[in-house]
Amino acid sequence: MPGADDHKQGIGKRKARSDQFFPTPWLASNGSIMTVPNVAKRLKAIQQRGGRFIVIDPRRTETADIADQHLFIRPGSDVFLLMAMLNTLFTESLAKTGHLTNFLVGVDAVHNACKPFTAELAEQRTGIAADSASACS
Repeated sequence: MPGADDHKQGIGKRKARSDQFFPTPWLASNGSIMTVPNVAKRLKAIQQRGGRFIVIDPRRTETADIADQHLFIRPGSDVFLLMAMLNTLFTESLAKTGHLTNFLVGVDAVHNACKPFTAELAEQRTGIAADSASACS
């Protein structure tokens, strides 16, 4: 559920070093999906701090033009990539819940639901190489 601190995540977080983005024309929309003013400047600032950002989109957009990497994805296959990324986070013990653990319900169910979605399955469905999908997690 969205909270008051959602703006502190992703590109809205001024200290962010790296982000992954999903299909949306960030520059054309000025980052409106997260209400981020001057999104181009913020994305470039991430890069200047040594961070990278990856655009995953079936189209070559303005945002993809300035991204460190643009991964073309088959339209309608996003769920396979997202579930494979979740699977990687769980499988490689990269999902750290920290102080939120006591507030989370259903994490095991999510983990079990994403187990069948491997990077290799995501590659077959999305056209994005398995090693690229794993690296995005």
